[in-house]
Amino acid sequence: MTGFAMTEVLVSIYDDFAAGNLDRARETFYRYVPLIRYEGQQSVGLAIRKEILKRCRVLTCAAIRSPEIRLDDQGQAEVARLLADLDVSVA
Repeated sequence: MTGFAMTEVLVSIYDDFAAGNLDRARETFYRYVPLIRYEGQQSVGLAIRKEILKRCRVLTCAAIRSPEIRLDDQGQAEVARLLADLDVSVA
């Protein structure tokens, strides 16, 4: 599983860029940078991505297999805060 959990955001950025709407593409990108960076962490990134997908109702379970690092309570709280900052509707 690679990429960013919110593919619709990446598609929006690309579409705006391709259409020459550089300011809007840049605005969207920088709005989501905190979440993109948080999700991009080595070792725990997959757990973060799956937690985001679960909270956005794409997955029903965010469990990952060993030896990956599971997301602890502090990490789950950070995901919730980042999504709230973006005003993303979550479960």
